[in-house]
Amino acid sequence: MKTWPIAAALALNLVACSTPYKPAVFAAEPGASTDFRGIASLLGPAPLDVLMVHGMCTKHEDWGSAALASLFKALGPGTVLAGGDEKPVQVPGTGITVVRQSFQTAQGTVRANALRWSGLTAPLKRQLCYDKTHRPIEPGVGPSAEVCTADAEATPGYPYRRASLNRTLKDGLMNDCLADAIVYQGRARDDINAQMQQAILFALDSSGLQKTGVPGNRAASLANAQEHLVAVTSSLGSKILFDALFKMLGSRDPDTARAADRTVDRTSLVFMRANQMPILALADSDLAGNQARSLAADASGYPPDPLAALAERARRKAPLAPQAADRLQVVAFTDPNDVLSYVLAPSPHARSAGYAAIDVVLSTAPSYFGLVALPQDVHGNYDADEEVQRLIFCGHGEQAACR
Repeated sequence: MKTWPIAAALALNLVACSTPYKPAVFAAEPGASTDFRGIASLLGPAPLDVLMVHGMCTKHEDWGSAALASLFKALGPGTVLAGGDEKPVQVPGTGITVVRQSFQTAQGTVRANALRWSGLTAPLKRQLCYDKTHRPIEPGVGPSAEVCTADAEATPGYPYRRASLNRTLKDGLMNDCLADAIVYQGRARDDINAQMQQAILFALDSSGLQKTGVPGNRAASLANAQEHLVAVTSSLGSKILFDALFKMLGSRDPDTARAADRTVDRTSLVFMRANQMPILALADSDLAGNQARSLAADASGYPPDPLAALAERARRKAPLAPQAADRLQVVAFTDPNDVLSYVLAPSPHARSAGYAAIDVVLSTAPSYFGLVALPQDVHGNYDADEEVQRLIFCGHGEQAACR
């Protein structure tokens, strides 16, 4: 029997479709360790709070439930759902929804909260629906379908022919994903920021739908919170979340400022999937490169890297500079083929920041013939990637709590 055609076909398939960074590789600033803790390291007698925020590109209404389901799976065998929301809940006075659930593990309780802000930018992105490639639009199919379905009759779509790949890039990457960043960095930013502040208070005050705070004053109830907090964010969501905390610290409302102060202090780990901080920082820098690095910035200003600003605040707050082992660990997940994300540790902001930046470089989607990896597949696959989930739960290296 001639087996060479089969072998040749298999070899061609391996060359044609590859994931070169499976397993992941790790990097950090020169001389620094690439070891980091995971959620498992923080579990104990006290509950652990987890706050999840999605990134750019439209997320369907079930995003929060799906995100928590992935977390539940990562927590391992024996984990049980201890209660929570069966469907998304609207944060009062905002266009943001939250799903809160509590998980009981063998090591302790996880109170998880997933914030979905996607609905805030949808009305503005509908202005681009006229440019959506003309074809039947089915509800819930594709990243931009939810945005444009409502206008399908009034705005039939772009009537001219596009190449298949270009069509995918224009409909999704540009009009649905990059549009979110444009909206956030523009005139709508303060409004989005204010609504995210309210969502943070609402979610953490009722964390996992298990915690009960001070009736009528969410901020006051968070001012004395002691539980560890882990932030799990994606792309633009990282900037949105930490910009909101930065602004809350300067709030004229004392309770809100104290709540933000406590929230920042108890944040033990930050996991940023599809990290975009380096490019988003450009919008908050002038041509001379001057940056609002500290809380002394003008009240209307945003820091290029809000995590660096928050770490600087922590450094000044402490009587002595914290030891390297005590620095906030910021773990950035990046696929080199993700054209929308950047490694963090070598970036100018991370090099001068007070946090420990660790890069996890991995393949979230295959590349074909070494020529292309579909941008939206690469950028959107971090949430479901099993290696990403395992590292968030277990950690890596000597600090890993599991394997």
